Amino acid sequence: MKNQTNSILAKTIIAAAILCAAATATAQSKKVTAAENLVRYLEAEGVTKIYGVPGEETLHIMDAIRRSKKIRFVLTGNEQGASMMASGYSRATGKMGVALSTLGPGATNLVTGAANALSENIKLMLITGQGPVNRPMGYHQKLPLTQVFKAVTRKSLEAKTPGSVVSTARKLVTTLNKTPGPVHLSLPSDVAEGMVKAASPRRAPYTKRPRPSDKAVAKAVKLIKGAKLPVIVAGDGVLQERAGHNAKAVLAFAKAHNIPVVPSAIAKGMFPWKNKEVLPPLDAFAKGKGADVVRKADVIISVGYHPTETFEPQNFNPKGKAKVVHLSTEKLPKTHRIKGMDPKVEITTSLVKGLAAVHRKMRTHKAPAAAMKATRAVRRKHTAEMKAATLNPNASGALNPKQVMHELRKALDGAGGKTMVFGDVGLNKGYLTQFLQVNRPGEVMVPNGMSTMGVALPSAIGAKIARPELKVVSVSGDGGLMMNIQELAPAVRNKAGVVHVVLIDKKLGLIKNHNHRNNLKPSGVDLPTLQVKALARGMGARGVMVRNASQISRLVQAGLKSKTPVLIGVPVDYSEAHARAKHIGAKKVKAARRPPTRTKAPTRTKSSSRKYRTTSRTSRLRK
Repeated sequence: MKNQTNSILAKTIIAAAILCAAATATAQSKKVTAAENLVRYLEAEGVTKIYGVPGEETLHIMDAIRRSKKIRFVLTGNEQGASMMASGYSRATGKMGVALSTLGPGATNLVTGAANALSENIKLMLITGQGPVNRPMGYHQKLPLTQVFKAVTRKSLEAKTPGSVVSTARKLVTTLNKTPGPVHLSLPSDVAEGMVKAASPRRAPYTKRPRPSDKAVAKAVKLIKGAKLPVIVAGDGVLQERAGHNAKAVLAFAKAHNIPVVPSAIAKGMFPWKNKEVLPPLDAFAKGKGADVVRKADVIISVGYHPTETFEPQNFNPKGKAKVVHLSTEKLPKTHRIKGMDPKVEITTSLVKGLAAVHRKMRTHKAPAAAMKATRAVRRKHTAEMKAATLNPNASGALNPKQVMHELRKALDGAGGKTMVFGDVGLNKGYLTQFLQVNRPGEVMVPNGMSTMGVALPSAIGAKIARPELKVVSVSGDGGLMMNIQELAPAVRNKAGVVHVVLIDKKLGLIKNHNHRNNLKPSGVDLPTLQVKALARGMGARGVMVRNASQISRLVQAGLKSKTPVLIGVPVDYSEAHARAKHIGAKKVKAARRPPTRTKAPTRTKSSSRKYRTTSRTSRLRK
């Protein structure tokens, strides 16, 4: 009986295999458009959303997306917003984001988002329609798009034939799997609609990182063990390739060896403040309380950090006295080997493997007590500064931005579930970077690569559409909000209930601040009063103005429960930041007016004077 059952089961399995093979053969012999094969490939890569604006040259791609059971198209306000939403998708999911545009102006609108993704190593595929292959360049919107995107992507390619579309896309994904960042695919309309055999595409391979060099690890261990004050500077690389594991590895290493961790602004969101080894992040100029500790270090352990993450990275190792150990998935490019950040030792491998290799050799070694003593002192000072922020509005009704960050933290703590905050650019970014505490790895995203104004709102919307269960907040100034306010309408259509907190000072505050720093009178920085309620209502969202600090937490929490986007306007007072900038400007003027130090001329003896005259006369005679 048992043998008979096994025989029936074997026949059933063989029959099923034959039917499956027949179905596969039928599917592969079926003719489909190249655009449909491309969409099948994106499905295989795990893509679930494509953000963009369609055009004539993308009709066949759109038709393939329409019929896909795994990918949904999200119509955005414009293509720049699409690229930033796709970036938000990537940040929220860890997968490749995809943005789609037509040719010409639609494609060029993607460039800012591409540059932003390149500077922050965000996995992003940009697909642009293109005129037919035989249409001459320059005719009606046809631009050399691969050349346009070459400077702002890891790789830019055009599919020349219908049969090459999937292989071209796969090459691009292989590139970004090796080095995260944006890639660009140009797809001519006649190529997209060309008929080819239906394919069952395979995913692009991931690059296997090399094992760490024993020699490099031994050198690194010797430097760290001999250091009086070693400091870890953690950068953007921590966000790549299993970001949560990278952050845990850094914190475990720091705790095991008593080494403080100073994150860059971009990496700030991966390091919860509750960890006693974590210091305030570097600001845009590599300054701040955390950078003060780095300047005292004699060994800097750079983990996934690149000098491009700050404007002036040499500020925290100005004389180059500290020796740098650089751990990254790739070697530091020659262009990034600047004074103060040129590594003494490089370990090229995955961050988790590299830290584990160094840890094994370090064994139970702990850094001298001075390292953690300096850390505790800075943490106490920083915590006291945050607590010192008053909870009462000043006479004008504008709030100290520190208060806003304090109340926002309270709102996030009481929201329940996973939260995610996207920052923008301007004075608001400085306060968010330094004073919004992080409680969960991956909770806060600070844009400090290209520093693109207007990036917060679309990124938050893209993340919320990608992962509806997330509680998503974005923060910007009034200038930053107006740069991509059109994306509020797609958020309403898609029931993406993000909360956007806009800090209103009616100025381009950071530019005004730089004027003060350079002792110049601010010019061209005034903004009109933002009508938050009317603006939100006009797009189908909700808007509210804050009158006092205690309202912020309640309004944010209420907004996070809604499926309708909410704009919360908060008047802020940046006078504290401007006063510091004026002080810096005054010091510059004082230094410029100071007469140069004159060195005393050496006293000449009679003999030396005679010798000098003789030499001079001889010289003249020779001439």
